[in-house]
Amino acid sequence: MPFALLHWKRIRPSRKINKVNRSLRKIQIVFDSVQGVEGGLKLSRLFCRQLNDNQLSGTIPAEPGKLEHLFELNLANNQLEGPIPHNISSCTALNQLNLSKNNFKGRIPNELGRIINLNTLDLSDNNFSGAVPTSIGDLEHLLTLNLSRNHLYRPLPAKFGNLRSMQTMDISFNSLCSSIPAEMGQLQNIMSLYKFIVLLFPYG
Repeated sequence: MPFALLHWKRIRPSRKINKVNRSLRKIQIVFDSVQGVEGGLKLSRLFCRQLNDNQLSGTIPAEPGKLEHLFELNLANNQLEGPIPHNISSCTALNQLNLSKNNFKGRIPNELGRIINLNTLDLSDNNFSGAVPTSIGDLEHLLTLNLSRNHLYRPLPAKFGNLRSMQTMDISFNSLCSSIPAEMGQLQNIMSLYKFIVLLFPYG
C-alpha cells in the first residue's frame, strides 16, 4: 500500500504535495504547520487523508468530492473556513469525517446524509448555524456524532430515532431545544449515555 508520512516544515501543498505519486493510497501530515489548501491533492486513489493539527487555511476545495475511494478525512484543528462543499456526498466510501476545531460556518449540508457508510462524524468546535439536518437520521451505521460547540438551534429531528447504531452523541454548547425527541427512546445502544446527553443540553 503506497503510504506517505510527510514532515515538510511550513510548506504550501500546491508546490510539493502534488508531485507525490498519483497511486498514493494514504497520506498523513500532522503537526508540521503546512499552510494553505489551494489546488488540493490530485490523488484520485487516495483512501485516507489525515491533515489534522496543522495551520491549513482557506476553504475546502471541491476536489474531495472526486475521491470516490476516500475512507477517512481528518482536517481537525486547522484554520479552515467557509461551508462544507455539497459534493462531499460523492465520497460514498467515507467512513470517518472529522472537521472539528476549525472556523467552518453556514448550515450543515443535507448532503452529508447521503454518505451512508459514515460511522464517525465530528463537526464540533466550529461556527455552523441553523437546524441540524434531518438527513443525518439516514446514517444508520453512525456510531459517533459530535456537533458540540456550534451555533445550532431548533429541536433535534425526530428522524434521529433511526440512528439505531449510535453509541456516543455530543450536541452540547448549542442553542438546541432542551427536549429530546421521543423517537430517540428507541436507541438502545445509547441508553447508558442518554442521561449524560440530556444534562449537556443548554436551557436556552
